[in-house]
Amino acid sequence: MFGPFYLCASLFFVIFGFLGQMGPSQMGTKQFDRPGLTNWTAACGQQSSVASPDRLHSGFIACSDGEEARILHLTVLDSAGKAISQFSAQVKPSCSPGALEWLDDRRVGVVCQTDPQVKNYVLFDIQTGSAVEYPGSWFQWSPDHKTLADVKLDVKFGTPAGENSCLFLNGTAVYPAGCDHAKESYSHIHTFILPLAWSADGSKVAFVEKIFDWEYWDPFLRYFDGETSNVHYYLVVALASHFGGYAINPEAAQQVPVWQSNSRLQLGDMTYDLDANPPSSIP
Repeated sequence: MFGPFYLCASLFFVIFGFLGQMGPSQMGTKQFDRPGLTNWTAACGQQSSVASPDRLHSGFIACSDGEEARILHLTVLDSAGKAISQFSAQVKPSCSPGALEWLDDRRVGVVCQTDPQVKNYVLFDIQTGSAVEYPGSWFQWSPDHKTLADVKLDVKFGTPAGENSCLFLNGTAVYPAGCDHAKESYSHIHTFILPLAWSADGSKVAFVEKIFDWEYWDPFLRYFDGETSNVHYYLVVALASHFGGYAINPEAAQQVPVWQSNSRLQLGDMTYDLDANPPSSIP
């Protein structure tokens, strides 16, 4: 009924479309400057109990499923292993909680993964019984556990190279400007290259980013392949109130920033003195 050309063409488009939808971990991390996805281990049940910093308490997460949501139940135990309080938070049905993290003697956090690149950070206060949820894709507390760095991705872009990144600090969008609103174009896309690095005093966070324009090869957007242009890399230094950075080359962009002090930052073989040479504005 169909000729050989039709069958070959159909097979080509099926394969081409499949490859276009593959994520960065499938197509190679270097191609899109994205880190490979880490394995995730669910931690529901008392066997995943974690002790508090003062060793006077421990806690674990239990999970129960409702019709439209999953409930995380945090049970707090005393030093003898007796349950003394329980708290709960409603999360998405697909949530898979990781290990508990005691931030101090009253706050307990847990990352809830709903998709390889979509997570939520649930923060419990065991004194007030409150629970706050921060949506995002990657989280890291400052060394003093006072500020939560939260990276979100604008998944409007149907390609691994088109994930527009946004840095939140304690729930407030910090960088780039206006990143808490979805972009309406495929130009000047900001993609963070994780991980982030906190300064020892918890006042600044540094990371590498790639800024570029994206153009689909298929004008009808049926496939996710395309090409980048106007590519620039920066070492970004962000604070709660302002940000700046240093232009770097693609080779340096593959390195992880390391703080030598609260004002000196190293990336590969380059050292940046923030006092002598402050970060410049990023176009």
